[in-house]
Parts: sequence; structure tokens; C-alpha cells
Amino acid sequence: MGEQGKLILKLSARYGLATGVMLFLAMLVFYYVQGIVTQEPIILLLDVLTIAMFLFLSMREFKFRYNGGELRFYHGMSIGFTLYIVGIIAYSVLFVLFVELVATDFVDQYIIQAREFLLASKDANIEELGAESFNKQLEQLPNTKVSTLALDAAIRKLLVGFGLAPILSIALRTNQR
Repeated sequence: MGEQGKLILKLSARYGLATGVMLFLAMLVFYYVQGIVTQEPIILLLDVLTIAMFLFLSMREFKFRYNGGELRFYHGMSIGFTLYIVGIIAYSVLFVLFVELVATDFVDQYIIQAREFLLASKDANIEELGAESFNKQLEQLPNTKVSTLALDAAIRKLLVGFGLAPILSIALRTNQR
């Protein structure tokens, strides 16, 4: 790996850690304000804004501070990929530690709220998913583990990163003359 590759790795890992911590802090604030909020639309919006902000800042810093005003698409994608992978790992570790050590009733509360949510919109869920699938979801809820919740959150954040990295890489890339 060349000097530029090491620089990209170091920069995106630093911003990735900051991303993971900020994502966790947002979840933590909403947890203490509203209770379990792992699947609320506001969390998705905060995920998008947080990941976009740190992707932008890291690509911009690389372009102007370290690379003489030049950013190629592959630079942006490399920075983006490393950033959101590190960020997701950091978030997941913090989330699992929080649930295991601090909020030990988190999963139980999640199961209760998810069951209430499913039952509140039972007719719409049955119409959309079918009765068999709806009943299977209800039966599987008690089997929910902290690892299931962490993986679910990680996948959602990963999809956000997959969508944002190419957009910001294109937006910030240097036009070739």
C-alpha cells in the first residue's frame, strides 16, 4: 500500500470512529428521551445526515489538505467505504456494550414495543405480508437478541453508506481537463 493509500486509510478510519460515536450518541439521546427507537424514521434521518456529514468532511479534507485539491472517484469511494465500515463497527460495539452493561432490559423492551407496533397495525401488516408471515413475525419476536438488533442497525447504516459514498464521490471529484 502506497503513501496515499495509508493516508486514505488513516483519515477515513479517524472519521469512521467519529461517525460511529456520533451515531451511537444520537441513539443514546433518543433512548433516554423516548425509549426504544431503533426503527424510528428520525433515526434513519439522523443516520443519513451523520454519515453524509462525515463522508463529506473526510473527502473534503483529503482533497484540499492532503491531495492538492484533487479528488478522484476512487479516492472518494475508498474513503467512503472505509469510513462507513469503521463507523458501523464502532457503533455496533458501543451499542452491544450499552445494551449488555447499562440498559439490560433493552431487548425485552424492544420486544414489547415491536409486538405492540405489529398488533396496532395488524390489518395492514396482514394485507401487506400475509397472515402466515405476520404470525411468524410475532412468534419470532421473543427470540430477538442484542446481536440481532445490532446487525439490523448495522445493515441499515451500511445501506445508507452505500448510497451516499458514490453520490459524494461524484459531487466532490475533480473534473479532469
